[in-house]
Amino acid sequence: MGATTTLDDVVGASADGYPREITKCNVIRHLSAWPLQRPAFRVLWETPFQVDTKCCLVPDVSVISSNRIVPGSRGLLQGVSEFAITIVSSELATSLQSKIQLYFSTGGKSYWVLFSSERSIWIDHASGQGSRLGEDQPPTDPVLPGFSIPTSAIFEGV
Repeated sequence: MGATTTLDDVVGASADGYPREITKCNVIRHLSAWPLQRPAFRVLWETPFQVDTKCCLVPDVSVISSNRIVPGSRGLLQGVSEFAITIVSSELATSLQSKIQLYFSTGGKSYWVLFSSERSIWIDHASGQGSRLGEDQPPTDPVLPGFSIPTSAIFEGV
């Protein structure tokens, strides 16, 4: 008889999976259409980025410049994405802060943290500037020129 796997056995799994996955789906649905008008960018999700010989960052959603896509390449993408999103479900604040610091110290430009339970967004930039948005405040970002989404659309169905 095979072993039974519980939710606690699945690395990175969270009991808060539904709100996180629906939020991620909403972001991907809206953000994926944006590069159609801006082919200089690509939207990726849950893609590992090799930061150094010991560390990878895996944002829930990321945006990179299309010129970083090299046909025939193999292995992990090197460096970090220009833009990253993490959807918080149960991540410890210290872990998240360390991840964001590593992201900016290795060349990242903009990082959004989405809180499904609070229906809020934290936006941080490499410059040190940032903002905290509630449900009625639509996020914008200079790293994503022309991209706009109502915050309510990000958390629709959550």
